[in-house]
Amino acid sequence: LAELNNIKDSLFSIVSHDLRNPLNSIKGLLGLVKKKSLKGKELEFITTKLEESLDSTLNLLDNLLYWAKSQMEGIRAHPQLIQPKVIIGNNLRLALASFKEKEIQVSTELNNKYALADQDMIDLVVRNLLSNAIKFTPAHGQISLKMFSKDSFLCFSIEDNGIGMSSDFLSGMFASGKQHTSYGTNNEKGYGLGLKLCKDFIEINRGKLYVESTENQGSTFTVSLPTK
Repeated sequence: LAELNNIKDSLFSIVSHDLRNPLNSIKGLLGLVKKKSLKGKELEFITTKLEESLDSTLNLLDNLLYWAKSQMEGIRAHPQLIQPKVIIGNNLRLALASFKEKEIQVSTELNNKYALADQDMIDLVVRNLLSNAIKFTPAHGQISLKMFSKDSFLCFSIEDNGIGMSSDFLSGMFASGKQHTSYGTNNEKGYGLGLKLCKDFIEINRGKLYVESTENQGSTFTVSLPTK
């Protein structure tokens, strides 16, 4: 009962504050567009910010719904043979505008090997890990994505040279009942839900999530997935 109460408190906190605030921002931006008082570069700037706010809010809502379902009802994986390279490639294309905005250099070393996992869950994992890497990497930074095999697992890693995390933050990052809020290099807000979902979804698929990070130097998140 205490655990369920913590889940309920976290859920209400996110809905009342973290979800409400970006929706109010979107409403304000739409109001400016509706008044037709913006032209040229101003309109282009506002439109870009509106799209970013919508993307961020939709991602938070997706995470929130998945998290609530997994905590309260449980969630089951439907494993099949998937190509992580394809999932990573799709998410890289979706994030292209964010890379360009912060002028982040991206390098990839990917292979065509298969893993046995739920495709929708791994897509959410890649989306969250890539979003975090962009969020916490400064302008002109670097993000590297690599794939490799280890024993009977296929692994992929997302490494950045961003702000990193302290040892104290790392030790409590996945603690049950705790809500971590952090801010990216452009003051983007992070909610902690994404990483918890990543860990849960990877473990449901019989894999593991490894985290290495040094404050002010960057972070590396490595996912291992079974191949059979």
